[in-house]
Amino acid sequence: MLYNLFELDSKTMIGLLFFINLSLGLLTWGYRINSENIQEKRVLSHYTLAKLFQGAAWLLMFYRGVISILLSRNMGNTLLFIGFYYETLVMLNISKSKARFIDYFQLILLIFSCVLFNAMPNSLEHYVFVITSSLAAFIIFIYPTYLYTFKQSSSKFQKFFGYLYVLFLVSLIVRIIYAYDNINTHLFTTNLLQNMAIIVLILLSSLSGPGFLLLLKERSDAILKDLAYLDGLTRIYNRRYFLDKAERLIEDHRKRKQSLAILFIDIDDFKKVNDEYGHQFGDEVLVHLASVLKGAVRGDDLVGRYGGEEFVIMLFETDQVGAITVIKHIQNHIRTSRLSIEDFSYSISIGLYSNIPSEVTLNKMISNSDEAMYLAKQQGKDRYVVYGE
Repeated sequence: MLYNLFELDSKTMIGLLFFINLSLGLLTWGYRINSENIQEKRVLSHYTLAKLFQGAAWLLMFYRGVISILLSRNMGNTLLFIGFYYETLVMLNISKSKARFIDYFQLILLIFSCVLFNAMPNSLEHYVFVITSSLAAFIIFIYPTYLYTFKQSSSKFQKFFGYLYVLFLVSLIVRIIYAYDNINTHLFTTNLLQNMAIIVLILLSSLSGPGFLLLLKERSDAILKDLAYLDGLTRIYNRRYFLDKAERLIEDHRKRKQSLAILFIDIDDFKKVNDEYGHQFGDEVLVHLASVLKGAVRGDDLVGRYGGEEFVIMLFETDQVGAITVIKHIQNHIRTSRLSIEDFSYSISIGLYSNIPSEVTLNKMISNSDEAMYLAKQQGKDRYVVYGE
């Protein structure tokens, strides 16, 4: 009984693809109207075009034998390739692929597919067109599918979609092999292997609309999370999130009786930098220091912007000796760095507090390191001071 589901009439399934793509195109267009995010509007526009082009393509293919072969086969497949192209642009945008040449590469693949398919004489056997159209769809989708499935930054939900596209690509390969071995294969041939490609495409089309909208929401949630956790300029933890996470990790060190260190860091004469070089260059200094601090610590350590030109670092499972090693690394990096203004250099003052947390609160630890930092200022700047020494 279940086997019969995979032997549905091919023409009926093509008609179903028309209605699915048309409805998804209209749904996405309606959602786009109310969207205020410019980048999101672009993605939604591309997806709307993808579905409308694909819907028009399936409609022309549905009337194969009723309308001219030029419209049904040539125009139909051309519109299908264009729809697939726009769908890959959506995939690339959501996967945060910012390389412009990749978009151009997808456009080249589209042009190649259209020219190859339409350059073939209509006198060729039907199976040749089946193979060519399947191959064109395969090459258009292969790279975006790879990004979704194997890119490390892809979310689990993106990978899930990637596996669906992998299944679609596999079904295309199977369809190519079957058509090559069975020269009587044509668009409306009803058999298990050819139907699998159409069935997988129906599943993919049905899931892609809601799926892409959920992926957009996932991306929006990630942006909101960044806004909540990260400092807008330096892209390191903001003060609120740093304190919140540090509280939890101090409690963990307290239970395990492990030492940790707090570094309080301030840029020397930062007001003078802003006054002489402008606030834009002052922002460049802040971003540079944040990058140095982030690169000097381990993945589990915390780096945050405490306020203005003040930064704070929490080094886990680190005693005083280990913290001083990190400080010297930071100082050496800053002294040898060069920014956009030639011959400009800046220095920092650092206060260090290191201990095994017992009854000492986070606020007290930061206060101690802050006090040590002010001593470093009083002693001439461009140095560090250990609290209590």
